[in-house]
Amino acid sequence: MVYSLRVQTQQLKHVEKVRRYGTSALLFAWVPLIGDALCLAAGWLRLNPWQAALFMAIGKLAHYGLIAAAMSYPLSK
Repeated sequence: MVYSLRVQTQQLKHVEKVRRYGTSALLFAWVPLIGDALCLAAGWLRLNPWQAALFMAIGKLAHYGLIAAAMSYPLSK
């Protein structure tokens, strides 16, 4: 019961963040655990699914683009 209540409280925090910032909060959908809660909150609030998907894709592309750029940078000369 305590675990369930704690999860619900954490989810409500993310719902408030998504409500305040709208679909642009989904730019952080790639962040482990937090991103899942943000996506859940966006569905709970019934935000525009096309805008939500667009912001999730932009955030994930930026994240993996930075990883690819970092991996292509030579460590030694």
